[in-house]
Amino acid sequence: MSKYSIFEDLSFWKHFSDALPLSLSFIKNNGDILYMNQNFKELIGADIKNIFTIIPETENIETFKYYLNKSLNKKSYSKNNIKIISNKLKNEYFNLLIFHQQEDIFSVIFIKDSLMEKKDESFPNTLHDIPDPIFIKNKSHQYQFVNNAFANMLGIDINDILGKTDSDFFSINEVKKFYEQDDRTFEESVPITSNEEFTGIYGTRTISTKKSIFINSKGEKLLFGLIRDVNDFNEENNKLKELISKTTLELNKKQKSLRKALENIKNSKNELDLSIYMCSHELRKPLRIVRSLSQIIEGEFLDVNINKYFSLIQNEIKKMDKIIELVLSLARNQSLDSEKEEQSCNFIIENIFMQNNDFVIEKKIDIKIDELPNIYADYITIYLVFQNIIDNALKFVCSSKIPTIHVYGTKYEHFTEINIKDNGVGIGSESIKYLFQPFFKAHSSTQGSKHGLGLYLCKKMMKQFGGDIEVKSVEGKETIIKIKLTNKESK
Repeated sequence: MSKYSIFEDLSFWKHFSDALPLSLSFIKNNGDILYMNQNFKELIGADIKNIFTIIPETENIETFKYYLNKSLNKKSYSKNNIKIISNKLKNEYFNLLIFHQQEDIFSVIFIKDSLMEKKDESFPNTLHDIPDPIFIKNKSHQYQFVNNAFANMLGIDINDILGKTDSDFFSINEVKKFYEQDDRTFEESVPITSNEEFTGIYGTRTISTKKSIFINSKGEKLLFGLIRDVNDFNEENNKLKELISKTTLELNKKQKSLRKALENIKNSKNELDLSIYMCSHELRKPLRIVRSLSQIIEGEFLDVNINKYFSLIQNEIKKMDKIIELVLSLARNQSLDSEKEEQSCNFIIENIFMQNNDFVIEKKIDIKIDELPNIYADYITIYLVFQNIIDNALKFVCSSKIPTIHVYGTKYEHFTEINIKDNGVGIGSESIKYLFQPFFKAHSSTQGSKHGLGLYLCKKMMKQFGGDIEVKSVEGKETIIKIKLTNKESK
């Protein structure tokens, strides 16, 4: 039988062109474009109405028309290295193939050199270079066209396949499945993809076949098939499943180890809580004894001055008990159950400086305290915070200049900020980011323990109260500690 000439069939190319790595368009002899496939649109970078708009003048449009006329006699015409230009392309060269389809309709194809065989530049050869097997059948299941990949898959010459049916090459069971899919595709006229067992020269393989229907220029229904060998995919899929299984097993082992580690942490935490409770009990025991003894001794004296000192001892014991409670609550990561109320910030700050008055006089430190806004806080907690920060400012004054400490503050809508500024030795930029970590010291031990647990605990207490502490410092010049507390109205 004669070969089916798909190369003159406009309907075939409209149906099939997007599956090929080709830039294809159909034009009339005046250059008007009737159809262009997706690859052609992407190549040009825009929709165009006439093919001549992408042929630069240097190529001469009349010459292109000459190629069209020449293809009338030869049915096809090819030209190497024709230049095209568009919004996307700038003077790029392609191989040009022109086919006369019917009457005044031509197909024009631009192909990169890598898709062309120099020795044979006819368009059919390009189809045969496609690595996937392609076939076309009629309703009688006869092969009308196959490409080289299909023939190689069977190990049979193309001419010995055309006009034959599957029953000439495959087993009865295979033929039955192929025909069922063919008939279903013809009947439903929609693309159908199926996996099928296929026996060829490489043994039995699993193939994925996409079948669809197109109508040729003669009005005949033909079945177009594209085959993909999925064995390699299945092998890769099995390897992937094996890898997933192995990885899952390893993750389960690690998850088990993690659960064990978490259980150990939980046990350690329980032991720590018990240790903290015992520590709290042991720390408070001597305080209770000292308090009781001072109360007994206080009752033995009637001297007002002596009793005043006993009262001071009682107050300091209460303060120490409160400090132990705060530190232990922080160590257990518990919220601080303290009563917050409005406090006079000036009273607290001035009281702390009065306790350090001898040191201030000795070092000739210039103290400046502005009129500060009242703050909403627990007295003991905020007292400890201010005391720690002021102690640091006093301890690290600079001997080469007059030491100054300036305390000032501002009340904003939602929070109050108290700033303690000194012109002491300052803190290096590398040290600031570690300043609030436990046991970190910004300065050597020869200068004293400026930042051991002090700032770490201060920061933690402020966070639990909804506040914060920030530090700005220039080494050798100044340090500003910003204490931020939420206002009562914001709670």
